[in-house]
Amino acid sequence: MSETRRETLPLKNSNDVVLARQKVRQWATELRFTLVDQTKLVTAASELARNTLDHGKGGTMTIEQTGHPGCRNGPQRWIHHRQRHGAGAGWQQAPGE
Repeated sequence: MSETRRETLPLKNSNDVVLARQKVRQWATELRFTLVDQTKLVTAASELARNTLDHGKGGTMTIEQTGHPGCRNGPQRWIHHRQRHGAGAGWQQAPGE
């Protein structure tokens, strides 16, 4: 059975960037990603969150896992950021996908 899991976080200040990093690390750990893949995801999330705050005056970050629970072979979208001002939304795919 296919399942979608999603969480949206505000990006209004530097504390929110830290919380976004922590949440992505938590998800990656729960989904049993390797330490290297966890680091890649957290780094990408941090860069997207920081850019959203610095260049877009804030916004939101949505973390989403789609596909079958425990299966890393299906399509998985992980990180989406939306800026309040300016163009752009970025998607980061899970490593190895």
